[in-house]
Amino acid sequence: MPTEEDEIRNIVRDELERNRRYLRVDGDDKLERDIDLNSKEVKGLRLENSTSTERKALFDVRPGRLVYERDTGDALLYTIGSGIRGWRSILSSDFLFEVAKGNIPGHTSDNKFGRNIEVDSGVTADVWDGGHTVASGGTSLIWLAPTAARIHTIASTSANDDTGGTGANSVKINYLPDWDTGEATETVTGDLNAGIAMSNAAVMINRMEVIIQSTSTTTNAGEITATAATDSTVTARIRIGQGQTQTAIYGIPSTQKLKIGRFYANVNKAGGAAGLLDTTMLANTAPDTNPTEFITKHTFGLQTVGTSAFTIPYYVPKKIDGPAIVKVQVASNTNDMDVSAGFDFVVVDN
Repeated sequence: MPTEEDEIRNIVRDELERNRRYLRVDGDDKLERDIDLNSKEVKGLRLENSTSTERKALFDVRPGRLVYERDTGDALLYTIGSGIRGWRSILSSDFLFEVAKGNIPGHTSDNKFGRNIEVDSGVTADVWDGGHTVASGGTSLIWLAPTAARIHTIASTSANDDTGGTGANSVKINYLPDWDTGEATETVTGDLNAGIAMSNAAVMINRMEVIIQSTSTTTNAGEITATAATDSTVTARIRIGQGQTQTAIYGIPSTQKLKIGRFYANVNKAGGAAGLLDTTMLANTAPDTNPTEFITKHTFGLQTVGTSAFTIPYYVPKKIDGPAIVKVQVASNTNDMDVSAGFDFVVVDN
């Protein structure tokens, strides 16, 4: 059975062969096959790309980690079984931490959290800002995606959400322009009470966040919504004073996949009779052709008097290929349930 050191050397060998790199030993260029990578002593080797002058010195070989240094002082991190992971300047073996720092090319991380402030008995609802009972001010129990790429109007219900007002005048939107293109951002600024149309069309809005102005005494004085042209459906919503969407819904394009590491939910209802709640992770795997139908990916139940919470860690990450929309949905047998839920994940480029 190969040792961890053997696995490290195999990674080096495969990477050198794939990128046509050379090893430098004592100043002499030699092909990888001329070097005994199975020897116990691998320190002191140098790597040189055959198409550039970039050189890297192997200075740290340990089980689970292999690091190269280049002339700028940056480093290249290898991890067992996964090959080159990216340029970085601080050594660490925590892969997820390095993803969060932006040190792993083709990988980004996120924590998608949502809240539904009122789910009544016999009701099934998505966990998003507009999913509570419509009679109590909700938008729609079930969140609806635009039927196509639409221009969205970002609007507030309060006149104080304007430049120089006590609320918001600027909102950053994370969105997908289509189902084959990665996430982009756009910021709208001005009189939100009058409504501001985005410059770019979107098939999905993953997040909206207020950019606080100097005159603000609250993050947002009114409800801020993103309403799709033609469809007239609300794709995203920020509740009063929250500053950003709390929506356990996320979309990825065909060029990426989602690796979900944790799924959780908790009931925020204080006191009262015991309630039962089913929590389900759903995925739409064909949002480009049918944005309304979802497949069940996981379900668990909660029983509560007061506050209850439950977490499902995926030691083998749950993989969802794009294009896709992933969301959390709950069903209650008790009135007035206040539910928070979400999932943690890494987005990986294909």
